[in-house]
Amino acid sequence: MNSRMRDSDLPLAKRIDAAMYRVAHGQGLMRVPVEATDPDMVLSDCMKALDYYRAGLEQRAPKWVPSRVLLEGPVRGDFPIGHTTLAEAGEHDCESNRYGAISVLATNGQRLGVKPAEFEPLEWRKNEAA
Repeated sequence: MNSRMRDSDLPLAKRIDAAMYRVAHGQGLMRVPVEATDPDMVLSDCMKALDYYRAGLEQRAPKWVPSRVLLEGPVRGDFPIGHTTLAEAGEHDCESNRYGAISVLATNGQRLGVKPAEFEPLEWRKNEAA
């Protein structure tokens, strides 16, 4: 997904709602330039998210991994090792290992691993390591 699209900062659930509204009100056409709430873009991101979360359950490397995530609140590392490491709420570029484990840059300059319940994917990239 291109971060310059209008509404690309919306979480996937809100984009789905907006896309459904557009389809229900006869506005479900693909647009140029593309927008994040275009039904084809929403469905594409749904497929990427489905593969990502299914891969975790199946213990395999996902085909797609998040490249940008939203942290709804601040995330602190686990005790006793990383409890002083903090990532602020907001949008973050992220890195992943081949199995899709996500890390963001913390306020102290270190990478902080975040759990799936702590972030919302905003953008995806192909998992080149898989």
